[in-house]
Amino acid sequence: MRLISRLADAFEALGDVELAIKYFGEIDRDALPSDDATTTLVLARNRLKLTVYRIAETRNRAASSVSPMLVEMYNDAMIGRNCASSEEMVAASAIKQARDESTAKAAILKQLEVTLQKIQEELAGDDWDAVLKKRRAYCR
Repeated sequence: MRLISRLADAFEALGDVELAIKYFGEIDRDALPSDDATTTLVLARNRLKLTVYRIAETRNRAASSVSPMLVEMYNDAMIGRNCASSEEMVAASAIKQARDESTAKAAILKQLEVTLQKIQEELAGDDWDAVLKKRRAYCR
């Protein structure tokens, strides 16, 4: 599963978003949560990326037109790193503070849910450049 995840990331980085989406979709069939927190995080990250690209497609935008930077900013928001708002960093702190696998998995799934909701809200409009600009303001 991690190999397929890295393969999807590689295709995404090379600009072949359609093939990346295919691999993200294969990974998305895996049930969340997995047996361990690290794999749960990989699955959550892939679900997040797939969600952004699918929203683009439902809005009649080419998935390849989505800024890779925006996708990574949402990933950062989910894990409370770099381009997360203060609110998102606080929410993600539960992942970092988890002392056992069960607590970590629950925190990852909660943060994924919150981030997916935020993605749905922010990408509801047509001006994705404005969303990217707003997200850039959070970057440190």
